[in-house]
Amino acid sequence: MFNRHPKIAWLAVVSLAIIILAGAGIFLAARYFKKNPGAALNFFPLSRLLPSSTETQKKSIEALAPLYLGFNGPRTYLLLFENNTEMRPAGGFIGTYGIMKIDQGKVKEFFTDGTENLDHDAPEDFKVTPPLPIQKYLAQKYWYFRDSNWSPDFSVSALNALQFYAAENGRDADQIDAVIAVTPTVLERLLQVTGPLQIDGATYSPDTVVQALEYHVEYGYAQEQIPVAERKMLVRKLGHSLLDKVQNAPPTKWKALLDIIFQSLADRHILVYDTRPQFQTGVDEQGWSGKVHCAEYSDATSGVLTPAAAACVGEDFVMVIDANLAALKTDAAVTRTINYTIRPAGDKFIGRVSVTYNHRGKFDWRTTRYRSYTRFYLPTGTKFLRGDGAMLKDKSNEPGNYDVGEELGKTVVGAFISVEPQTSRTLAVDFEIAPAVMEKIKSGVYTLFVQKQAGTLGHQLTLDLDFGKTRRSEQMNLVTDKLLR
Repeated sequence: MFNRHPKIAWLAVVSLAIIILAGAGIFLAARYFKKNPGAALNFFPLSRLLPSSTETQKKSIEALAPLYLGFNGPRTYLLLFENNTEMRPAGGFIGTYGIMKIDQGKVKEFFTDGTENLDHDAPEDFKVTPPLPIQKYLAQKYWYFRDSNWSPDFSVSALNALQFYAAENGRDADQIDAVIAVTPTVLERLLQVTGPLQIDGATYSPDTVVQALEYHVEYGYAQEQIPVAERKMLVRKLGHSLLDKVQNAPPTKWKALLDIIFQSLADRHILVYDTRPQFQTGVDEQGWSGKVHCAEYSDATSGVLTPAAAACVGEDFVMVIDANLAALKTDAAVTRTINYTIRPAGDKFIGRVSVTYNHRGKFDWRTTRYRSYTRFYLPTGTKFLRGDGAMLKDKSNEPGNYDVGEELGKTVVGAFISVEPQTSRTLAVDFEIAPAVMEKIKSGVYTLFVQKQAGTLGHQLTLDLDFGKTRRSEQMNLVTDKLLR
């Protein structure tokens, strides 16, 4: 099919640049072409553009590619534009959503709108009680589509998004094949290759595009006398402009564009959830789904450990999840340092995870005090002992509460913290290491999996692990997940 029309074949790939703004389509297509090298232009073989993959990955990608491109029938995607300057558990606040329809490798329809419009028009009898932190720190009585990505596991948040979208009478809700989320970081990366975009007389460059878009939807639209319901039309214009840029990119830029998709899938600035389990398995195998590591701890019906979960028994695990609650776009001004320590205590081991927030900003239209409901995910069986730094409310010296529970096969500890501009604060939890992990420490086969939050840009991670007879100390940036043995 592609071999007969090499130029059309490449255009079928680059015509999915809109999905670059909202998912992994171009990446899937490109991998499919590796199976058909004749699809590349003779003077610039596409196979040279692609990173190496295992045979299992190749087979999985080649099976998924024609499906996602609509060569086996039309496909409809729900797109979530997650703003990571306003961090939420699964990547960022969903300020804009879209519907993308693909058929035979061509974009047939592309629609975007602000989530506030969808939520505002939700049926009057649609009343869902939100998680307690949303009630308490956002002062919201009901739960809506824009806040549906409350779980750090994207497969869970995507299901929530689909349910809310359908309940709020979202467009083509009964036709959606997959949910694809993307952060503005992908857009910034693409513009570094394509060059700036010119839209309605304004220039959008890699360094200014996110802040310019945010200003437009918050204030600029009113200055331009644009109706509030249409203030996010700029996203659609930007998408079409980028599509044109990518379609006309010279072959010398193809590799750089494809590398961005690989990078963004790897560091969770693009996330994919397929509504069909048989295809979601392939997405999971590629590591594109944003699932929490070893989240499926046991078979829900039999209670028997699944093979994947059994391999995780005794493995240490740390994941720190922020949820910006009514703090504007302040994540752009806040850096974080995560520290994890282990100390022997008799025949047991005590762990401590802390996150230090350094607020470098000031009060302005984009930035305010940072307010986060932060959750620490630890191995199941972990015993919470105490915490430090939780706050009852903003600018309060009264300590807040720590919420302890089980979720996604993990022990979870959550607390609220508020950080004023030009200050730093630390939130920490102390706990007794889970028995299964202690056994591994004592047997000398300790492993640690540190999972990064989707949408984050690389928090600093410091480890100081004292096992009594041995000690391990490391520092790194958490750009992707880390497995330490």
